[in-house]
Amino acid sequence: MKTLKGKVVLVTGGASGIGLATVRRFAEAGCKVALADINGNAAKAAANVLQADGLDVQAYTLDVRREAPWTKVIAQIERRLGPLHVVVNNAGIGRSVPLLETTLAFWREITSVNLDGVFLGTKHGVAALARNGGGAIVNISSIRGVAGFPGSSAYCASKAGVRLLSKVAALECAAAKNGVRINCILPGYVETPLVAKQLSPAIKRRITKSTPMSRLAKPEEIADAIFYLASPQASYVTGTDLLVDGGFVAQ
Repeated sequence: MKTLKGKVVLVTGGASGIGLATVRRFAEAGCKVALADINGNAAKAAANVLQADGLDVQAYTLDVRREAPWTKVIAQIERRLGPLHVVVNNAGIGRSVPLLETTLAFWREITSVNLDGVFLGTKHGVAALARNGGGAIVNISSIRGVAGFPGSSAYCASKAGVRLLSKVAALECAAAKNGVRINCILPGYVETPLVAKQLSPAIKRRITKSTPMSRLAKPEEIADAIFYLASPQASYVTGTDLLVDGGFVAQ
């Protein structure tokens, strides 16, 4: 069976939550993983913990909003770890603000990370993977990229943008026959520090009650879905959305 063992993987927003679970999932499968995060100290601390478990993980500081760091970090990864095979564009932020209270500065703050960052990661990821013989990009959208939620106009718009960006990029790669597959994960509500900070106990109870599986997802469950889309077992899957939401959007 074909595996990802020995392949080089880049995960953004890798210091916590879904990103950290994803780093561990790939590393435990024998990959060499570049854990990238805007918080360099957090990235190093997370990498140290994983290295202590015997996993091949290296920390990188990366502000996904800026183009120059992308080219720099990818060059460093290729030099230190080898040809890049998988990019997981996971870094994201979100806060609830009603539309009429949403300033242009706030809108740009959210979209610069959630959409600009994924655009840059996809653009430079495709270039790196294509010159290395192909590979897979997995972009993280959200159920809020397909179903709106009051007070989340900037977040919902950014995550919807990630979905369509991913589809267009996948079609262009297929047409170019460069061996790069691009897919999108749409998580529901996940037990992460970011979600815990945003959701009051009352809202969390309401979300849990309205989710058919009656619970929030574990980060590891999202990481497993990401791993599948990046793996050779998904060799004929590109340009698709994979909902991992406990049935939330099926209602």
